[in-house]
Amino acid sequence: MNSRLSFHFRTRYINRSKEGLWIILVLSGLIVAGCANSSNDTRIDRSFLTGKPCEAPCWYGLELDKANEDDVRQTLKTLPFIDQTTMREWTAPWLGDWSAKEIHPNCVYPVPATTGCVGLLIYNDKLKQIRMSIAYELTFGTVVEKLGPPDYMSYDIYHPEVGGCVIDLGWTTKGIDVEYLDTRDESKCKSIKKGNGVDRSTIVSGLFYYSVKEGFKSTEGLFPWTGFTSP
Repeated sequence: MNSRLSFHFRTRYINRSKEGLWIILVLSGLIVAGCANSSNDTRIDRSFLTGKPCEAPCWYGLELDKANEDDVRQTLKTLPFIDQTTMREWTAPWLGDWSAKEIHPNCVYPVPATTGCVGLLIYNDKLKQIRMSIAYELTFGTVVEKLGPPDYMSYDIYHPEVGGCVIDLGWTTKGIDVEYLDTRDESKCKSIKKGNGVDRSTIVSGLFYYSVKEGFKSTEGLFPWTGFTSP
């Protein structure tokens, strides 16, 4: 099954040939364990919330369109939540060009190590995209409080055969996208379709940073942001 992480990412420019395996393995390890992790555990990446050592979409000093492959590899070596024995890479498309590559290490939380907890896409020796799983409780409400109202939202059924629901909020000028994913339960998508809006307590399962210079190409399937259903 070639499932997707994000409707608008899929329709715009990113062909995630391995994302079905990536997200299922990540979520199976993280959704159950995320809330139990201590906020002081250095094995958990909370840089989005803390803004340390730099504000998103910068990630541990790596800036999109500026950092090169060597910068990425050297930075990964310094991060306590990265399993240094699990560095993998494969070819990937960027704007239809398959000369890009993605670097995917495991993380050390929870036990056993989570597969593919972060992926960094490099094209022409420049970092173009970072995608991360979330190992702590992060809600849409918290993200909007931090970033302000999103530029758009989108939602779709995860897969026509198994159901599920994918909801995205995106900040195009910042190059940040957050995503909720449930591979079985369609209730949140059905609620939005009925006009009920998005619940601020919706849990973020994926976080994406992408190049604002090249990334956003289409508004197909996107809806204007109208706020949350509850205060």
